[in-house]
Amino acid sequence: MFENYRVFKTDLAGKPISFEVGKMCGLSNGSCLVRYGETTVLCNVTASQKPRDGIDFFPLSVDFEEKLYAVGKIPGSFLKREGRPSEKAILASRMVDRPIRPLFPKDMRNDVSVVMTVMSVDPDCQPEVAGMIGTSFALSISDIPWNGPVAGVNVGLVDGEIIICPDEAQRAVSDMLVTVVGSAEKIVMIEAGANEVDDDTMLEAIMKAHEECKKMVAFISDVQKEIGKEKFTFESQEIDHDLFDEIEALVGEKVKVARGVNSLHILSGDKTEDMKKIKIIEGMDLMRDDIRSAFENNYIGINNSYDNKVMFVAAINQYFDGLVREGVLYGDAENTADIDVNAQRDWLAQKYDISEYSDEQIRKAKTGSYVFVTADVTFCDAIEDLKFSINME
Repeated sequence: MFENYRVFKTDLAGKPISFEVGKMCGLSNGSCLVRYGETTVLCNVTASQKPRDGIDFFPLSVDFEEKLYAVGKIPGSFLKREGRPSEKAILASRMVDRPIRPLFPKDMRNDVSVVMTVMSVDPDCQPEVAGMIGTSFALSISDIPWNGPVAGVNVGLVDGEIIICPDEAQRAVSDMLVTVVGSAEKIVMIEAGANEVDDDTMLEAIMKAHEECKKMVAFISDVQKEIGKEKFTFESQEIDHDLFDEIEALVGEKVKVARGVNSLHILSGDKTEDMKKIKIIEGMDLMRDDIRSAFENNYIGINNSYDNKVMFVAAINQYFDGLVREGVLYGDAENTADIDVNAQRDWLAQKYDISEYSDEQIRKAKTGSYVFVTADVTFCDAIEDLKFSINME
C-alpha cells in the first residue's frame, strides 16, 4: 500500500532511535516520524515554490507543537482545546531554529516551515532531542536547499561522570545540562546550564557530545545518499553588488569622518549625551542628504517600487554590518600603533580643527574604546532612522 515506506534504525547514546518515511505527510517536501525510545515526534518541512516579495530576510518558521495526549491527558472542564505554546515549547523551537537557520542559502527568500509535532513522550528520552534530529533528517532528505545535516544531544554530569542523553532521574541530580549541536566538522551551537563545573570537565563533555553528534550526522548522510531528493533551484535574492559599491563610494569616507568626530568629541572632555547626539546628527544629516540625492531616482524615491527600496535597505544593512566587523564601528582601543595617523588626520580635517589633538588621541579616535559605545549606538540609530524613513515612503 505504501510503496515508498522505509524505516531506518540506529542508536543514540545506547538508546534505539528510528526514522519512518514514506507513510505520512506525502505532500510535504520532507517528512519523518522519529521514534526515540517511547518518544514519538512527527517532523515536517515544507517550502514555497517562489520567494516572498518585498523582504530582505530568510522567512523560516520553526514550531514545536506539544499535545496533551502525548502524555496521556485530554483537555477537559472549561478549556477543552489546546492552548498557546508553552514556554518550554517556545524554547525548544528556538533551540532547533538556531543551528539550522545559518545552513540555508543566504540569498534564499522562499518561505520554509518546520513543524515538530510531539505524538508521545517517554520521560527518559527528551522530545526536544528527537525533534532536532528529526528536523535535520527531514531537511536532508527533502528537496529544500540546505547545507546540513546536523545532530544534537544533551549532556549531563552525575557523580562526576559525563552522561550523554541522561534519563529523567539522572537529569534531576545532574550538575549540568548542556545541549550540543554539531555537524561532521564542527560544533554549531551550545546551550548550557550548570552548577560550578570546571572548564576541563565542561570541555570534555562538549567534545564527547560532538563525537556522538558525528555518528548521527554520518547516519543521516548515508540515508540522504540513498533516498534524498535532488535540491530544487531557487530565485536568488542576492544583494546588488553594483549598488553596494555605489553606497561604499558615496558614504565610506563620511562614515569614517563621523566616527572620528564621535571619538574626538569624547576625548575633548565634552561627554554630555545631548551634545554628543547633536554632533553626530549634524554629520548624519549631511550623509542623509547625499544618499537621498544620489539614489532618489532609482531606489528610494517615492515613485520607486517597494522591491527597489528593500534592495537598497538590504545593501545598507550589509555595508554597515561590514563596518562593525572591521572595527570602524564598535572597535576596541588595542593595537593602535598600526593606525595611519596622517590618513586619519586627513579624514577629520575636512570639517574640524584637529591641530590640538595628539597622535595617540587620533589613533584612539580611529579605533574607539568602550567609552565610545554610546556614540556608536547613536550613530547606528541614525542609520536606522534613515532606513525607516525610506520604508515609510
